[in-house]
Amino acid sequence: MIEGTLRLLGAYNLVRIHCSPMLPLLMQSSKGEAMFSNSSIAAVILISSLLFYGCSSEQGDQGQSQKAVSEMSTQVASEDGESMITKVRTDLDLAKQKLASEDKYACCLKVPCDFCALHEASCSCYSDLKAGVDVCIECYAGWQQGNGSDPDISKEDVTTSFVGHEHGN
Repeated sequence: MIEGTLRLLGAYNLVRIHCSPMLPLLMQSSKGEAMFSNSSIAAVILISSLLFYGCSSEQGDQGQSQKAVSEMSTQVASEDGESMITKVRTDLDLAKQKLASEDKYACCLKVPCDFCALHEASCSCYSDLKAGVDVCIECYAGWQQGNGSDPDISKEDVTTSFVGHEHGN
């Protein structure tokens, strides 16, 4: 996909569109107004019909899916929200311990973060921190609150991108 910029109705109003160079979805008139091309209308019809077909082709699996959802709903209805959160917290802590035993979870906080477990299923923040690389936002916040695990590292030395955090695993 090529990202293009199209000027609409004035010098400062910009809209970004994603389109293939072989199939322009929007064209610009001589007055700078956007107009749809015939190929863009055909593309919308084609995509809509494919989505409709895709949704209707999974009818065979719906019986099993509905049964599983029904069983989960029955289980959820018997528990209150607080006990569900307690169970999820316990399961998450056990998962982090399991990942740590597999050398996949090395957090830089006294109480290991949840962010990396939930988003990456691993944590490399301690080695990242020692290498001068950004840590996840939860680890950064923990260090700023004085919850870092390494007394030789100061909170001023801890950085994060605030936008995203990905492990190189």
